[in-house]
Amino acid sequence: MILSRIIGRTILRAPRVIMPTVRPYSAPGSPLDPSKEPTLNYFQNRAPPPQMDPQLAHYYKKPAREHKNRFVLVGLLVGSVYLAYELFWPKHTFPSPVAKTLRLALWAESDKENHNYAKAAGLYIQALEEMEEFEMDKCSDEYTGVELKLMEMYQKTSDTARCVAVLNQIADRYFDRIYGFVKDSADEDEELIRHYMEKDLRVVFLLGETCRPDVALEILLKHLILAEMLVTRFPPLFEVMRPQMDKEMHWITEPFHVYDKSDSIKAYNDKPSILIQNSGISYSGKMDSAKSVLFTEPWMPFRDTFFMCRLQYERLCILTNDYDKYFTSAVKTIEWMALSRTMDTQILIAQLNLAAGLFTWSLLLKQKAEVIATKSSELSETVESLSQKQQEVSESLIHDILKYGGLDEIIQAEAKLQLGNIALARGQLGSAEKLLKEAKSQAVRLKMESTLHHIGLAFEALRASKEDEAGSSEKIKTIEPSEPITSKDIQE
Repeated sequence: MILSRIIGRTILRAPRVIMPTVRPYSAPGSPLDPSKEPTLNYFQNRAPPPQMDPQLAHYYKKPAREHKNRFVLVGLLVGSVYLAYELFWPKHTFPSPVAKTLRLALWAESDKENHNYAKAAGLYIQALEEMEEFEMDKCSDEYTGVELKLMEMYQKTSDTARCVAVLNQIADRYFDRIYGFVKDSADEDEELIRHYMEKDLRVVFLLGETCRPDVALEILLKHLILAEMLVTRFPPLFEVMRPQMDKEMHWITEPFHVYDKSDSIKAYNDKPSILIQNSGISYSGKMDSAKSVLFTEPWMPFRDTFFMCRLQYERLCILTNDYDKYFTSAVKTIEWMALSRTMDTQILIAQLNLAAGLFTWSLLLKQKAEVIATKSSELSETVESLSQKQQEVSESLIHDILKYGGLDEIIQAEAKLQLGNIALARGQLGSAEKLLKEAKSQAVRLKMESTLHHIGLAFEALRASKEDEAGSSEKIKTIEPSEPITSKDIQE
């Protein structure tokens, strides 16, 4: 009895083991197919025992695979698409009605409507009227951009008068805004004003290409002086540039009567020159060495556009035979290029153009000296001396250019052509022939059509001079100066 009680207590205290009910193995599809039985919780989401009965293996179900990586990839894809949209998809700040009109205008000028420029111009005018209703700033990039598109439509329809009118309207608006800032120190963002100055000079450059030369000269001078006034707000530059600008400021009371012709003759006593140094190029001339400090910041961001307009102004001076203005402006351009730390190539181009202009002027003076020789021998000798001095200055300027190491071949060819013309004018036929041949070989290799044309004219004069030394002075008159080169020629 006691023994039975002990055995009963032991059985009750022993751990109870519950074993799953196992059915015998049955083929798939049979009524006893175990796959149709619910999976036991004991094996669900757990690794199978190390040694499992084959009959129990089909009850094991692997844990569900997590898909967190899938959501990460989808998120990255959506973010990339949004970033690409923000960076590369074209956007605008126009009101919706204006944007709709502009899309119609772009469609009209495309090949979809056979380049209907007249219709596009009307739509651009409509867009400008809508922008005025929304009171958009007329100096903003959006407003002036639409005006420039309108100008482009007029240009493509050969309506030059309206094209000039649009450009002049934009330039006047910029001038009023910038001049108000310079004169009254208006409450404007100076960085924005400088941005307007750059855009103003670009518009003025287009005007110079479109207007008559005499009108373009007046417009260019007016806006170039405005840019100089903006630059001289920087105190050190004020001390250097203001004395030179005092004479130019007469345009306020006596528009465009700026230069004193006597200055052109006096300037020969102090020949402008470029110093070639290992560290670069610096100006040597009328500017005091103590003031020859190089400044860059006051010229930004319109420095390159400013000097591009000055070179255009000088080209127009040559076209109108106003060499007094040309010489005064060209010397000052070289000074300010060095002062603003312009690229060496640009300074060399300006100096070469100055040399070419001086040579052309010397030929004209030589012709005048021969005409007045019958009236006054003393005056004829004075003019002849001035012509000779101009040729010497021109030759010296070009030699300074050729000393510069690593010079662009286009500039070399132009410089040698000018030296050949000078030697030919002086009767140094052997030297002229050598220089012209060198210039021709470089021009042929570089495919410089305009330069080759002027080299051909120089060779014709050279052959005529060899045939008849006595008539060389008459033949040399037929030499045509080459066109002033620009930075665009160098890039090409």
